[in-house]
Amino acid sequence: MPFALERLELFAPCADSMWAVVRVADDGAASALSKLDIDLLDTDGAVCVRMTGYTSRRVKEPLPSLFAPVWEPLPGTGTDGGEAAAVPSRTDRVLVVGGTAAERAAVAVRHPRATAWPLAPSAPLDEVTSFLAAAGPVDHLLWLAPGAAPALTDAAAVVAAQEDGVVAAFRMIKALIRTDHDARPLGITLVTRRGLATHAAEDIRPAHAGLHGLFGSLGREYTNWTVRRVDLDEPAGTLEEPDAWLAAVTALPAHSQGDTWARRAGQWLVRRWTPCDTGPVPAVPYREGGVYVVIGGAGGVGTAWTQHLVERYGAHVIWIGRSPHDASVDAKLRTVSGRGDVRYLSADAADPVALRRAHAEIKARHPHIHGVVQAALVLRDQSFAKMDETALRTSLAAKVGVSAAMAEVFDGEPLDFAVFFSSVQSFTTAAGQGNYAAGCTFADAYAHQLSRHWTCPVKVMNWGWWGSLGSASSDYHRRRMTAWGFASIEPPEAMDALGTLLGGPQPQISFTKLTRPDALEAVDPGTRTTVYGRSPAARVTLGAADDLTGDAANLRAVADWRRTARDPLLARMLRGHLEALGAVGPDTPAPGEITRDDARRIGRLAGLHDRYTTWLEHALRVLPDTAPPLATLFREWDDRRAAWSADPDKKAELELVDATLRALPDILTGRTRPTDILFPRGSVELVEGCYRDNRVADTYNRALADAAVDIVAQRLRQDPGARLRILEIGAGTGGTSVGLFAALRPYRDHIETYTYTDLSKAFLNHARTAYGPDAPYLSCTRFDAEQPLAGQGIEAGSYDLVVAANVLHATRDTRNTLRNAKAALRDGGWLLLNELVAFDVFSHLTFGLLEGWWLFEDAPLRIPGSPALSPESWRDVLHGEGFPEVVFVLPQARELGQQIIAAESDGVARQRVVGESAGRWCRWLR
Repeated sequence: MPFALERLELFAPCADSMWAVVRVADDGAASALSKLDIDLLDTDGAVCVRMTGYTSRRVKEPLPSLFAPVWEPLPGTGTDGGEAAAVPSRTDRVLVVGGTAAERAAVAVRHPRATAWPLAPSAPLDEVTSFLAAAGPVDHLLWLAPGAAPALTDAAAVVAAQEDGVVAAFRMIKALIRTDHDARPLGITLVTRRGLATHAAEDIRPAHAGLHGLFGSLGREYTNWTVRRVDLDEPAGTLEEPDAWLAAVTALPAHSQGDTWARRAGQWLVRRWTPCDTGPVPAVPYREGGVYVVIGGAGGVGTAWTQHLVERYGAHVIWIGRSPHDASVDAKLRTVSGRGDVRYLSADAADPVALRRAHAEIKARHPHIHGVVQAALVLRDQSFAKMDETALRTSLAAKVGVSAAMAEVFDGEPLDFAVFFSSVQSFTTAAGQGNYAAGCTFADAYAHQLSRHWTCPVKVMNWGWWGSLGSASSDYHRRRMTAWGFASIEPPEAMDALGTLLGGPQPQISFTKLTRPDALEAVDPGTRTTVYGRSPAARVTLGAADDLTGDAANLRAVADWRRTARDPLLARMLRGHLEALGAVGPDTPAPGEITRDDARRIGRLAGLHDRYTTWLEHALRVLPDTAPPLATLFREWDDRRAAWSADPDKKAELELVDATLRALPDILTGRTRPTDILFPRGSVELVEGCYRDNRVADTYNRALADAAVDIVAQRLRQDPGARLRILEIGAGTGGTSVGLFAALRPYRDHIETYTYTDLSKAFLNHARTAYGPDAPYLSCTRFDAEQPLAGQGIEAGSYDLVVAANVLHATRDTRNTLRNAKAALRDGGWLLLNELVAFDVFSHLTFGLLEGWWLFEDAPLRIPGSPALSPESWRDVLHGEGFPEVVFVLPQARELGQQIIAAESDGVARQRVVGESAGRWCRWLR
């Protein structure tokens, strides 16, 4: 902020556009606090204003208060830890509770001292305690949550499921304490399956999500216990190895450190909060004179929300609560004033029958209900040792019972919105609040799945601490929260935050006021979430092409040739080379038994360069059992290549792989650089033929161009005056761009810019010369998709279409790269990808020889032996990064190992923090 100015001289009026000449007036290096002399000049260079001795001072910026929940890859879990690192170990006495027969059998194989829990989940606490005492000490408790998924709007079934989940787990915890397990170390692993949502488009089974809150709080109370909470995606028994899920879990660190870990698409993710910039204030979906139902409305937060709507919108608000309508309720009703009104109905909202009666009474007076709020809660803070089952059930009823009954009774109601008032306890799971944390964690997951079932938006607000009203306004909570670094939320700012949630695209945010940056755990200081303004245009829709292949029969023939002729011969050639190098012999392990250590040992014995260890590991896995001598193979290869090359669709790739085959020994031993073979004298001609001017490549380029034209045409039909912005990432020599320029020619007057990017300036210069004259909207700039947009000349949230052809797989972290690409898109903008989706021997023998092929650090997402992702992994990752609509444009051509993928952005961008923002985070954390 400006702080002091020694002298101000005004010589002429300021113009709209001026130059500023800034000089450091004091000694030393320039800094934000230097004393400056500043001249303001007009465009002719005349000084209009002179400021002498200008100084500024730092303003302490407030800590963020709005946070968005996200899931990040868990560092250090790309490979299994092996038997030595297994948790639990083979020698541990493992108690297995729950799970299927197949799951328990898998545990028994890996852990000989494992015991399956024989009692029913309904067994009372005394019986559980007696059995546990007789069984002796336990080293590790493996709790496998039930897999049942009761109907979402069957309240009785949802509540009954808790008996086999949270209630049964609570009894086991009490029994462990009673049998003195709290006096010794104990490992605990909770396993659920699709119990938690990692992105907005994910279908989950939320019935047992509350277990994550319960066990999270347990880990904070008993610090000598190591507690892990994991959520798996794949159902048991569907993997190639029945115990693959167990291998993945036991390879994890012993303690999840207060976090939940979710396995999605083979990758472990961890929950985090990111500070959230919400952009323009959204239009809140409150109606003038609207009718709103608040379950638990007589509580502090419900009362504050009611006052806001009654005063601002003249709303009619109905509270539903368990308490009888007595004098204390009337006193609360009188605190609300405004143009609207508020009524109270006494009903146990956890009972669907009672809630249905209340609903009927409301409908008799108000035919249309516009919104419903689940604000019920019961706070009964107690340690597990002191908490009884009644306290657990009462707290659960307010979250589980009420949420399920609300879903059943209001199902089919044409609401504008539903909102669940939850808490940061869903994430922090504090000691002494296991019952409340379980309820909040369930409510968050349940609301997510309800949003998949209901047509109206269903939102979740995870509140921080309300210190001036509500259940946590006592002196006890004030001392506790203040010591933890939380500041009290007050109604006006809370209503603004709630409006941001209800009017924006995010399904869940937290409003939490902090006095210390470390008060809210699991905050990722290195990223920030930004919400771009909602697009006024209608949404663009895309579908799979009916038949864009042009010559489907010939394309299928190419796929068959690659699979049955080309790659088998290449695999024999590969074996012949490796035998000649001494890398393959009688003692070579079978393909299914090859390990990284095997490849390293074999490679060194054969004199291969160390950088080809990973390449060799996967090469050994695709070798046939036998092959003729190399000389014989080359004669066969030359004959077959000559015949195959008569087909122009095969010629380019055959020339490329022929070049690498002949140089393979020199490449693998480090005598020749693979780039010298693939790009002789720096030319891309040998490689370029694989990506253009052949029927397969042209089919994919044409399909991508047709999809781009469809997006542009729809936008212009909706808004004929729109000026569209297109970004191409890694455009290279323009193999994809050429087709796009031609296809977009009818729309050239509506294109504001086509930003052509690459890492190579040579490609950018080539594009300006070759394409600029025919594409007046062309702009060229260097862009690294692995880095945030800031400082790279790409305006965030401004592009209608981002195109990337055969480039995103060539990055270290798929999720990070997608986030950077998405950050350029406006809300509703589309990402178009042309991507590899399969492993083949041809790629392994060509591009696989390049170091860049193996730079990826997210191996669990990639197809083994390749940087490619399968279509299923692409869909999962795109959904997880906020692309709710994912379309495979050419599903019928999947066997060719390539796919056109279109994905629509939800308008919420997440990027790494750079520059001054990163510095602020570092100062906060210090």
